[in-house]
Amino acid sequence: MRTLRNLQGPALTLALLCALWLIVIVGLLALKPSVFNLATVTTILQFSTILALVGLGQGMVILAGGTGIDLSVGGAVSLSTIIAMLSLKLGLPPVLLPAVCILAGAALGALNGLLVNGLALLPFIATLGTFFVYSGVALAVTGGAAQSGVPGWLLVWGRGVVAGIPVPFLTLAIPCFALAGLALMATAWGRWIYAMGFNERSARLVGIPVDRVRFILYALS
Repeated sequence: MRTLRNLQGPALTLALLCALWLIVIVGLLALKPSVFNLATVTTILQFSTILALVGLGQGMVILAGGTGIDLSVGGAVSLSTIIAMLSLKLGLPPVLLPAVCILAGAALGALNGLLVNGLALLPFIATLGTFFVYSGVALAVTGGAAQSGVPGWLLVWGRGVVAGIPVPFLTLAIPCFALAGLALMATAWGRWIYAMGFNERSARLVGIPVDRVRFILYALS
């Protein structure tokens, strides 16, 4: 009982979420044990990796407070991928495709940062607008047709599986979450983000470069 009384705020929320998660797991195991075989877990990890990375970027923006949110991530993922494919067709070495995707995504995110910081637009409105712009441009360029031409060795990085664990989960999701956790917990930059989320006005008063940090977060998102 003393432990229950000590659970407050975020700790209580985390405990309730864990309890709910356990209830769902136990219920699924009781109703359909075959759900949790290796093939199912592999498929879930494979399709959730991109969502996890997108959610990580969004979470960092939200953590910084100030009504911050990024609704453009779906369109940004589509358009950055199309930019990489167009670069490949123009003769770019395939080994540079990941770098092109990252740079294109950062540029699209930076545009959101400029709209939010420079023009003082509400993040909800700004990023919802850029979502439709990015998605529309990607659709206009491709005509809705699937793109192909990625070398097989690069597809292995995106679709390969090692011991039942997808390669992108091992090489992207785990390192990115580890780096984000380290940055948030062990660097001044992480403390700035928490300070901004707690009270942006106070963060400005103590000298934290709020606008610069938020711009970087949108670029990373």
